[in-house]
Amino acid sequence: MNKPELLAFSALLALGCGPADEAPAAGAVSVAALSNDGCLPARTRGLPGGVDTLVVQALDPDAGWQTIATEQREDGFDGQPLLVEGVPSGEAVDLRFVACAGGLPRLLARVDGRTIRQGRKHGLTLLFRPLDQLSCTGTGFGPSYNQFAGLGANRAFPAYAPLPDGRLLIAGGASQVDGDTFTATAAGPAWDVFDPREGLFLPGTERSMPLDPRPMQAARVGAQAFPFRPLGGTSEGVLVVGGAPAVVRGNHPYGPLAPAGGRLSAPAAEFFDPTVPGFAPVDAQLTPRFLAGGAAADGLVVLVGGVEYPGERPSTRVEVIDAGGLRFTDLSTGLVGPTVTPLGGARFLVWGADVDGCGQRPAWLVSITGRIEAVPLTLVADEPAPDCSTPAGACRAWYPTAYHAAARLPDGRVLITGGIAVGPDGLVNNPDQGVDCPPNAVLLDVDAEAQTVELHPVGTGDVQPATLKRAFHRATTVGDRVLVTGGWGSFDNPGAFVVGADAIFYDAARDQFVATAFNLADARLGHVSAPLPDGGVLLAGGLGGRGGAFSAAHTAEVFSPAVSGLSCDPPPAP
Repeated sequence: MNKPELLAFSALLALGCGPADEAPAAGAVSVAALSNDGCLPARTRGLPGGVDTLVVQALDPDAGWQTIATEQREDGFDGQPLLVEGVPSGEAVDLRFVACAGGLPRLLARVDGRTIRQGRKHGLTLLFRPLDQLSCTGTGFGPSYNQFAGLGANRAFPAYAPLPDGRLLIAGGASQVDGDTFTATAAGPAWDVFDPREGLFLPGTERSMPLDPRPMQAARVGAQAFPFRPLGGTSEGVLVVGGAPAVVRGNHPYGPLAPAGGRLSAPAAEFFDPTVPGFAPVDAQLTPRFLAGGAAADGLVVLVGGVEYPGERPSTRVEVIDAGGLRFTDLSTGLVGPTVTPLGGARFLVWGADVDGCGQRPAWLVSITGRIEAVPLTLVADEPAPDCSTPAGACRAWYPTAYHAAARLPDGRVLITGGIAVGPDGLVNNPDQGVDCPPNAVLLDVDAEAQTVELHPVGTGDVQPATLKRAFHRATTVGDRVLVTGGWGSFDNPGAFVVGADAIFYDAARDQFVATAFNLADARLGHVSAPLPDGGVLLAGGLGGRGGAFSAAHTAEVFSPAVSGLSCDPPPAP
């Protein structure tokens, strides 16, 4: 496994004394070689030998990151103190330290929200993570402290959503795997809070909180979570919706996963208040359904489609939850395994498997302007949408799909990857349409006023087409790229139950997929893939395994994107 390690260095930032109206005093940073990447045994090492430059920057709220010091050493950094001139003082000083090699940024350490006053000394811990790579979660304080480097329990198909302070709530998920049944058990804590500043999963909202009990209102596998502020609430928290106590893998009419015995989690929703912290039931008469599509934006939570229980039928229901309560309308057709993507202005793109129409109407626009409007979008594509007379198994340039992944690019277009295709016989239950068929990868360009969506198939680039034929995977936007990880490779072949520990990018600048030089720590199906405040991505948990034996994971890792616009060269001499 090609995985660079996380390098941690203890540091001391010392500020001199002086009148308050003087320029910021000089600071000194001493770096000593200490490291532990959170998932490997503790080891002592310094900065890699190739590192020759260290750049120190401070965040200016108006101007972004500003370089305040650049130090170059031909022989590298050996732990001798580094003098940092002009470190600003204030209540929330954000610093970052970038280690360069060969003129390029290679490693990054962040210090967030540090209070620095004149005449004070502050101990810092610099956690250097490799840029444009994966590294394990955890810190450099040693193995005993790193009991919080992974999830507090094994979790596959958990719910997750950001908290107001930038941390991440991860709740529920299957912790027990028994053959084809994945169950949320009472063993272990029901939820974790990931702190990206420390790289740790806290047992509560603070590390000093007891591990147990931390119950939820219901056991949930396959639930969703959304940032939410209830009516009259004093703080924003997280709304958790849906799921089932246990999920069964099999050849079900509307996908390879179904709630065991048709039983869904009850209550249908609950609210996490980080100030308590804890969960409380939500009194909302939500439609009982499994794996609905959902998204939150503009103070709204939008739920669409899925499979309704009892009855096991595709859901037509569109539900909108806000601080004022619950509103709903219906589509003219049910959608299975849909995604909901916010477009801005209280508009949402819905893409899913129109099973009853054999895939004729996969795209919908939901607009909330006092009332809910849901209209099918006219498809503009070189290849028209299939209908019920289209032969089953025919290769296409694009497919109407269920259980795919959707990611919105900075230019507003939406990338759809993978999924299970729908045809005249329903879902085929396999993301692979055949060796000779291209994978499902298409860009959607929505014109909300004209109520149209243009479809542009995407080339596979240097990525093997078979690796894009996956379902239940994740796609997360990172700058002008989309990181695609994990998923289901082939339902018919248990040995390919999980795609594997691979990660690929869609590169918008090149309009193609690009292979990466790194693998995940675990094969992941139904894992967390959450954007972090610094532009990185947390990948955690999920279902992995080989040869028909599968298990839920508690491991986690972080992808740190490259730093753009930073010069590793020292400033010219005055």
